[in-house]
Amino acid sequence: MCYYISRPKPIAQRKMFPMIKSIQQFEEIGIKKFEKIIEKFMKNPKDMTAFVYGIRDEVIAFGLEIIKETLEDCNQMLRDSEKTIMECGKNGQKTADHKPQYSLF
Repeated sequence: MCYYISRPKPIAQRKMFPMIKSIQQFEEIGIKKFEKIIEKFMKNPKDMTAFVYGIRDEVIAFGLEIIKETLEDCNQMLRDSEKTIMECGKNGQKTADHKPQYSLF
């Protein structure tokens, strides 16, 4: 039986949970950036604005990276689903009359 959107594989079967890459990158790069921001603040505690905005910007960048990777993963699932639909049609299995193009981008 063919579906327009295939069910996603359980997390254990996926190659990589989308945000793991972001977390690893944050661990390698983001923590160092936090350390530099904190170090600058400790040298010049009067510059509270730079400290607050520096931390804020890094947290926002991390969140945006997670969003980006998650949406890319969703987009790939939709593309894979479209391939499944096409394969079902080639094998003579029953599909709907139209085959919509699914993509987030």
